[in-house]
Amino acid sequence: MNKQLVFLSRVAGYATLVLGSIHLAYSLLLIGQTTQMDASLRGTFLYMFIATGLACVLAGLIMIFSISAKSRTNKASKLFFIFSAIFIFLLGMGAPIAMSDNPFGYIMLLLGVYAVAIAVLPPKKV
Repeated sequence: MNKQLVFLSRVAGYATLVLGSIHLAYSLLLIGQTTQMDASLRGTFLYMFIATGLACVLAGLIMIFSISAKSRTNKASKLFFIFSAIFIFLLGMGAPIAMSDNPFGYIMLLLGVYAVAIAVLPPKKV
């Protein structure tokens, strides 16, 4: 795998990790605002919000790990990166639909398109 593809893959992994971390950090601020919600929906809303942030963090960590020097030679690491990229793309497709007024939904969509584009590029040996 050439150095440029490794760099672009790392960018996708770290961007996913950062976006998931921001999502989790924002959930701490969101807890106070959920007091206005119906009590039966509050737990479900917070669980889904936190689960989405954790899923993004996990996908980012998998991307970063799969592109590390030790695991890059393993054939399965490419599949892990592809599955994580597709997962982020699917989250990104649903985010603007569910939250059309939230700019992070569109950022997630762009990040998903970028990650899938990087994942399907053929590796070139230098």
